[in-house]
Amino acid sequence: MLRTRRPALPRLAGGCRARPGAGAPGGDGQGGGHPRGRPCLAGLRGLRVPAGAVQFKDQTSSRSNQNLSFRYERKFADENKKWTADANYSWGDDHNVEDNFFTTDPLYPTAFTFGAYQQRFDVPGNSKRLNLQSDVEWPLNDKARVDFGWRTSSSANVEVRSASQLLEPVSSSFLTDTLRSFFTDMNQLNHAAYATYGYVFSPKWKGQIGMRYETALVNIVLKDSTTLQ
Repeated sequence: MLRTRRPALPRLAGGCRARPGAGAPGGDGQGGGHPRGRPCLAGLRGLRVPAGAVQFKDQTSSRSNQNLSFRYERKFADENKKWTADANYSWGDDHNVEDNFFTTDPLYPTAFTFGAYQQRFDVPGNSKRLNLQSDVEWPLNDKARVDFGWRTSSSANVEVRSASQLLEPVSSSFLTDTLRSFFTDMNQLNHAAYATYGYVFSPKWKGQIGMRYETALVNIVLKDSTTLQ
């Protein structure tokens, strides 16, 4: 009796055997698969496809600030008594531009690179701030004194974040990215007041009691420029 033996088929990851003449696992008849003809997906479990990206960032910033201050101090016959008033107003502008350049492999997810060769964020902004404060130091006698005062501060900040994309290195113009463009307008108003009373019981013992009140009002307006097609 003449017997013939089929050569042993190479075993793939997951226990599948390739067909004779098969190449890469999980193919369509030329790449191997399950002994009964079904694709052997288990052989793909250990398969790694290289996909990477290189990012380069270029950022420029500019800022300008101005400030005005005023101070008034009133003195009395008693040199321990004093009243002061301060006012400060400041304003400024800033501008930040950030460019991100991407070089990616063909299979790298485009969501991580905004789907473009270059992504630009152009962010101009401005701010204003006003501080008003007054303090009083008033001795009542040789052993007692009171201190009291108040402070008001107001601030306003505006920021416009414009995003755009250059799809290819040879593109002639940037396309607006409305999904990542924002307008922010924030205003804040703070009020504070305090009062303390101090008393000297002896050269070694002194006491002080006081109270403080603070309140803050914050208003934020956030808008995006998303357009739905």
